[in-house]
Amino acid sequence: MYGELRRKQEFQTELLKRKIDFAIITEIKKKNKGSEDIGNYIMIYCGVPANQWASSGVTMATRKDWKHKIQDYAWISDRIIETRMKVLNRNFTIVGVYAPVEGKEQDTEEFYGELQKSIDNIPKNENIILAGDFNGRIGNQQILECIGALENK
Repeated sequence: MYGELRRKQEFQTELLKRKIDFAIITEIKKKNKGSEDIGNYIMIYCGVPANQWASSGVTMATRKDWKHKIQDYAWISDRIIETRMKVLNRNFTIVGVYAPVEGKEQDTEEFYGELQKSIDNIPKNENIILAGDFNGRIGNQQILECIGALENK
């Protein structure tokens, strides 16, 4: 319990330090779905069911003083979450995602099918922000000073 509380405090500290109003956080490995207050932030999260191994999860963190801007939110899956907000008299749907890792073709196809269906259900006049971790890879050449495969030296 202490470790979780400490992580939440660190999480809030980093968001505040960087003056972040809204963030998508992936790989939370939190079970179930819900929302909770963490200091100055509201965290809306969705993970795997309680009886499964925590292998995914996505969270949207919003500053509490933005709470009145949230019109609705929905848990699509343990990898997709949506929040509707009204900002500056414009409607936005923020879709937070955590795509399966490379090599899991069936999971990846299911994920992108679910994501497409979710986006298709958003009203056409809505502004869409799609953010998160797509676990995308292009090519196989390593680029120095970039996040990528680890190797033993």
